[in-house]
Amino acid sequence: MSTTVETSYGKVSGFDDDGILTFLGIPYAAPPVGDLRFKPPRPPRPWTGTREATAWGLTPPQPALPITTGLPPQGEDCLHVSVWTPATQGADRPVMVWIHGGAFMVMAASDPGWNGRNLAAATGAVIVSVEYRTGALGFMHLADAFGPEFDGSGCAGILDQIAALDWVRTNAEVFGGDPTHVTVFGESAGAMSVGTLLAMPSARGLFHRAILQSGAAHTVVDREAAAAGTELFLDVAGVDGPTELSSLPPETIIDLQNRTTLDIIRNRRGAQRALGIAWCPVVDGQVLPERPVDAVAAGAAGEIPIVVGTTKDEFRLFSTLMSAPVPRDIEKFESRVRYVFDGDGDAEAIAHGYVDDAGGDVHAGAVDFLTDLVFRIPAERLAAAQAPHRDDTRMYRFDYPSPLLDGRLGACHAIELPFLFDPSQDSVMALLAGPERPIELTRAVQGVWSDFAHGGTGSVGPLEDWETWTPTGRATAVFDTACRVVTSPDADRIARWDGLW
Repeated sequence: MSTTVETSYGKVSGFDDDGILTFLGIPYAAPPVGDLRFKPPRPPRPWTGTREATAWGLTPPQPALPITTGLPPQGEDCLHVSVWTPATQGADRPVMVWIHGGAFMVMAASDPGWNGRNLAAATGAVIVSVEYRTGALGFMHLADAFGPEFDGSGCAGILDQIAALDWVRTNAEVFGGDPTHVTVFGESAGAMSVGTLLAMPSARGLFHRAILQSGAAHTVVDREAAAAGTELFLDVAGVDGPTELSSLPPETIIDLQNRTTLDIIRNRRGAQRALGIAWCPVVDGQVLPERPVDAVAAGAAGEIPIVVGTTKDEFRLFSTLMSAPVPRDIEKFESRVRYVFDGDGDAEAIAHGYVDDAGGDVHAGAVDFLTDLVFRIPAERLAAAQAPHRDDTRMYRFDYPSPLLDGRLGACHAIELPFLFDPSQDSVMALLAGPERPIELTRAVQGVWSDFAHGGTGSVGPLEDWETWTPTGRATAVFDTACRVVTSPDADRIARWDGLW
């Protein structure tokens, strides 16, 4: 099998990894540096000869955190894709395009926890992972401060993903893939990216199916709030114009980002503040015309089958491993609920309902509330927005608990990733599942994702009776040591959110 292919910008040479052809760090856009910083991506410069695609490209500039230890060096010349394929011959394999998470601020496609080699082998699909700009470099809205030259800067990271999808459409065939059969899938901020792509006019036709893992179509900020955050950033930076901002070293941009992130979040209101993410796609009325979930409800993704889901105990990752502040007494819990809803709703009744569900444990009830706030309710509402336009919308919940820390993590955020990618080397994500993850669960997860990417419904193996999601039935596939389908799980808990947020 050939490990050299000719892309639209030049030849690349990869390597054979035990029967899976691997191509790492292929540019899909020009380096976003100098005058191109904060701008929509531009095509890369074609090259002559054969470019080596045997090593990861640069990691997008980002804060140094324990979870990013071991990633490749950082740099702004980071807009590249990596490809894993069973063979370059033929052109009929489905393509699965992976968008990584990291709160729109950290992580990279090169994390070993989502290396695409084993997923390509298990599914027979062409796997593509995308690197995109994160943080202020990818999501700072500058058009109101510096003029229309910076239109789209608040969605630059999403526009990077669209440029990568356009690259896939042009180049899939040389890697053995079918450009008319593309599934985009992502987790956390990657899934929130997918939810945004569902609403982006410039993404139409570039993908045909979507899987959203622990993220939906709500994590955006309106133009007014984004402009206020930019003003705060520029004040701290002490810069007066775009030339001065574009000339700052990327390390300075990241330092300024670290210094302003919390204040930007605190200055927002309601849901945009409650989600706790400072840098995310901006509803600017142009590149992103409206809130993604509203666009989906209006039929923007009516031609795209979707699977959307969460883990059972999402927020335990943040409360246990990352020390996220979670109330431990009922008065503080009630105050947090009022903060989230800006005074709407009965904070006392909502808080006490979660505490009662948790057997009187305030902290556990608050963690469940935050799981629903950030992940579960957005997923339910995306399914509700899409269901009137398609009769094949499906929802899942991942219930298998991590064995680490005596089980205190539960089925936490990202716990499904080791079962999907089945990594052969350690990473922070692989460690969540421990060394003895059930092989049957790995096969079930990969089987569902594979069937969906190949054009099926995902109703295969132990989940062959997985029905479509409807607002009344709410059929939900549960992934655990014994996979099953349940009807209307946590109905009372979900009902607490009716008419709120």
